[in-house]
Amino acid sequence: MASNLPQVRVDALLGVTDTFRDWSTRGTLAGYTAANDPASSARISVECPHPLASFDQSMYFAAIAAVTSDPAVTSRFVPDPQDVALWDALRVSDPDLSGPSLATTCSWSALAHFAGMQPPGGKTYLLMADALSRLSSASCTVIRPPVTWSGRLLAWARVSKGVRIGLHPHAARIALPSAFPERLVWRYGVVSLEERARLGNPASRLLHSWLSCYVKRNEPRPRSLKIDTLARHVWADTLDHRGHAKRLVRLKRALAGIGLLPGWLIVIRDEHVHVQRVTPLPPAVAARIAA
Repeated sequence: MASNLPQVRVDALLGVTDTFRDWSTRGTLAGYTAANDPASSARISVECPHPLASFDQSMYFAAIAAVTSDPAVTSRFVPDPQDVALWDALRVSDPDLSGPSLATTCSWSALAHFAGMQPPGGKTYLLMADALSRLSSASCTVIRPPVTWSGRLLAWARVSKGVRIGLHPHAARIALPSAFPERLVWRYGVVSLEERARLGNPASRLLHSWLSCYVKRNEPRPRSLKIDTLARHVWADTLDHRGHAKRLVRLKRALAGIGLLPGWLIVIRDEHVHVQRVTPLPPAVAARIAA
């Protein structure tokens, strides 16, 4: 299991759009998902010619972690022909509104580490490249009147040192707001890649990321959710009654596993789950209490 992994900040609306879900079979169906925030009139939608699953989500988070973990990263692409092509690949609808974004060069092994895969092999690199290609084909539109941003989730290119990655301008502002002069307030979720790496199956990881964006830390009351409702946030297809019942059992096991993570309080009662997140105690303090 990978260790020493960072947390990443993602748009809370993107986190609950069900952009990333698993399928019984991947199939060839195009995916379209959207979510609204009534409080701010914001809307985000993602359209992709290929379904995006848990592995693609791991690579998306890994790309964000690679960019934000680079101490030399700035809010401007390096002005060379390669980054001009990278910016063009993002297909940003209005550069005047979107402004600069973030890009970095990362080795394939470092990217695999952020994605929770260790040690990576030759086949893993091919799977990672396929996932980056799917992510770069996904169009993301962010509307928050009077601003509209549209572009690819990310852009990438092979380079001699590994891979060059550029983020959608909106995702860049969420992931690393300190790199930008403006201080726009956006709802965001914090996803711990360390926690994600501890979860052993795709359903648990998808559920963990969805809850990380839906449930804020230190809310005064737990969130109550129907377990049946959570199923559609994890799987994109539907099964017959027997298959659905098996999925609910898997969901309960996944919730129980998430509840073992530090800072997560999860109580399952009948067909409902109550979820609350608290700030974990520092390890030294927790050890003294347990002693």
